Amino acid sequence: MCVDLKLSALTEEQFKCLIFVAGLKSPKDADIRMRLITQLNESSDITLAKIIEDCRNLSNLKNDNVMVEKQSPVSVHAVKEKTYKNNKPKRKQMGEKPVTDHLRSPCWSCGGMHYSKDCQFRDHLCRECGNPKRPVAFSVKGSVEQEINRLHNLGVLQPVDFSDWAVPIVAVRKPNDSVRICADFSTGLNSVLEANQYPLPLPDDIFARMSGCRVFRHIDLSDAYLQVVVDENSQPLLIINTHLGLYRFTRLSPGIKSAPGASQPITDAMTSGLQFTSGYIDDAIVAGRSEEEHNRNLHLFLGRLQEYGFTVRIVKCRFFMSQIKHLGHILDGDGIRPDPEKASAIATMPPPHDISTLRSYLGAVNYYGKYIPEMRKLRFPMDTLLKTGVKWEWSDACQKSFDRFNQLLQSTLALTHYNPALEIVVSADASSIGIGARIAHRFPDGTI
Repeated sequence: MCVDLKLSALTEEQFKCLIFVAGLKSPKDADIRMRLITQLNESSDITLAKIIEDCRNLSNLKNDNVMVEKQSPVSVHAVKEKTYKNNKPKRKQMGEKPVTDHLRSPCWSCGGMHYSKDCQFRDHLCRECGNPKRPVAFSVKGSVEQEINRLHNLGVLQPVDFSDWAVPIVAVRKPNDSVRICADFSTGLNSVLEANQYPLPLPDDIFARMSGCRVFRHIDLSDAYLQVVVDENSQPLLIINTHLGLYRFTRLSPGIKSAPGASQPITDAMTSGLQFTSGYIDDAIVAGRSEEEHNRNLHLFLGRLQEYGFTVRIVKCRFFMSQIKHLGHILDGDGIRPDPEKASAIATMPPPHDISTLRSYLGAVNYYGKYIPEMRKLRFPMDTLLKTGVKWEWSDACQKSFDRFNQLLQSTLALTHYNPALEIVVSADASSIGIGARIAHRFPDGTI
């Protein structure tokens, strides 16, 4: 090679071109390399810039030829498929992968890049979406039909002929012998929905807002969820399967996991900026330190309801009360205390017999834990049973704590309203079984 090219007779520019060509070492560039070497031998005035340009042109020409060669069989195959309809497609050999290079859209069954006929989910039938209707007891069948027809006339329910999926209904009996239609979305939809993280107001925040009030009024929003319109694109997800056929909810349906978080912002907006007024999902409290202030606050709140287009259920509203039941508590001008009916239901529960019933009992007691001064001390024997590796044994100490809890829940328990104008006393203590703290007021007469 060196003798044929006579390296000693090469110019500087020719030597640069030779080095560039020798750098094309890939087997794919063998034909380009031979053409450039031939060009070096035939031309004495070759330059590096020209050899680079010729190399780029040859490379582009080679790529174009490859693309044309690949497209040719595909176009002929397409013509054959459309023209000769009687020809059966060639069967795929065992282990051979289908050709998918020319696919323009994914499989409609699973979204993969292959033909639908080759999809492994082609014959798959979803057995989780088609929930059959549940039988309705004959004693409530007339009430259920009446409620479905009522919601249909209001435009809340719309009949549909076909749906990809549906959920059964649950008929909940109300105190006035009517029923509430709830969809059991726990059968599928709730498991794939993201929970609405909008915070619900805490009972303590609501009670603190009512501090100093003497006159109360309870406002019940009529089917609050059903007054919230659902986006039309989401309505096909809210199909219920009843003994009267398929229906679609056009409003927010009870039973959806995200319903409380979707409804509470509307309630907060209606009570925003109003004094001594608070809302919790479908219940609202309007209060005042006097009847005049109460009436003024009520007039402002009713104006908000009219502005938002919400209606109330007048039979469940309570007017001009000195105390009011709300969220398991009784609220009045002096403070808050447990609802005797709720506390009595806990006090009459049987002793726990396993871990599950113990957790349920402690959860119920803990709801009124702020009223019980000996809470941590009484819970200690029961909490010991919840530890990992501890054998279940309902001891005398557990029974003694259980009886003491029931005694306290049936006694007079009350807490005063928080008043920022009064002195605050903080007490804290700790022991080998727990820690505790208390926040109290010191009244003008010196009592705590």
